[in-house]
Amino acid sequence: MPWCGSCDRYHAPSALAADRTCPVCGGPVDDGGSGDGADEKIAKAPAHTRIPWHFWVLIVAISIYLGWRLIQGLIALAGLF
Repeated sequence: MPWCGSCDRYHAPSALAADRTCPVCGGPVDDGGSGDGADEKIAKAPAHTRIPWHFWVLIVAISIYLGWRLIQGLIALAGLF
């Protein structure tokens, strides 16, 4: 994971500059390599990471779908008896 030590944040590999530097501060980015110091990077990650908005859209869509399927199942059961 590309990690910028001066910005103290993770950057997506596609978000890095062409020379593999930080797009915000222009400093060097640590790719992590063999995993050395990975635990330290995880410890530096902010504890209040927000859940992405598209996760909630997925949850709402699944709830609507399953709710509709439940209604269809109940209607089918009511039709049998």
